[in-house]
Amino acid sequence: MTHKQFTEPIFDRLAEYRVQLIEHPLLAAGRAGKLSEELLREFAFHQYADSILWIPMLAQMRSKVRRSERLRQAIEDNIGHEAGFAGESHVTLAVNLLRSLGISELEAFPQKALAESLQYWIS
Repeated sequence: MTHKQFTEPIFDRLAEYRVQLIEHPLLAAGRAGKLSEELLREFAFHQYADSILWIPMLAQMRSKVRRSERLRQAIEDNIGHEAGFAGESHVTLAVNLLRSLGISELEAFPQKALAESLQYWIS
């Protein structure tokens, strides 16, 4: 038995995700120079929401890792990266993106979805 039989499916899946990402309508519109400001604003909001939810989610994942020190370390490294230990934090980048689009409040965005996500991680 070789490690390749375990890693090959992962690399195959990553290749599939890469194709899907390249073909994603948001990236296709960006390449064509056809991103509307409305779409950019919605994207910026979701980037921000994801950024503020991701570290707590990773922290919960980390607390559940019992058998794999390697996985635990990978999660810790991801937390550090997200928090900006090696550069600008992802939350700061997301806030900068919002501000670059003139967004200073979130009233126009689906705050209920954000609240539901926060509730999900509490429960």
